[in-house]
Amino acid sequence: MTQHDIQSTLQQLGDYVEDIKRIFESTSQETLSYKESSDKWSPKEILGHLIDVELVFHYRLKKIIEEDKPALANFNQNIWVEEQQYNHWDTAILVNSLLALRRNLVFWLGRIREDQWEREGMHSKRGLITFRSIVELLISHLKHHYLQIKERIKR
Repeated sequence: MTQHDIQSTLQQLGDYVEDIKRIFESTSQETLSYKESSDKWSPKEILGHLIDVELVFHYRLKKIIEEDKPALANFNQNIWVEEQQYNHWDTAILVNSLLALRRNLVFWLGRIREDQWEREGMHSKRGLITFRSIVELLISHLKHHYLQIKERIKR
């Protein structure tokens, strides 16, 4: 990855986070906690899931820098969300946690050398995965859930 590519990626990592903050600050707690059904997450649960993913992916990225082709375990996102009971969390804490985690990640990634973006890890379900592809997955994952939150808020 070139420095230009890295800077573009870092910019994309910042996309949607501020929009999510605005959505959560301007929406009622009732709407943020509303679940369409027992198998669908509320907007607050989606936000909690984004925090979980941020923590897990940051750890995976650090393992790839630290070790040669480390084993990267999968996690059960539904159990994590259920156990954390994010609907009972203060919304500001959830929003600020995601913002802080993402800002920390972007700052750290800005210091990763170009050659390190091609380092690899072995994911338990996806197989061989590069540092860069994990970051790209984080970008698409946030966009997916951002759109999902916007859709759930409309209903």
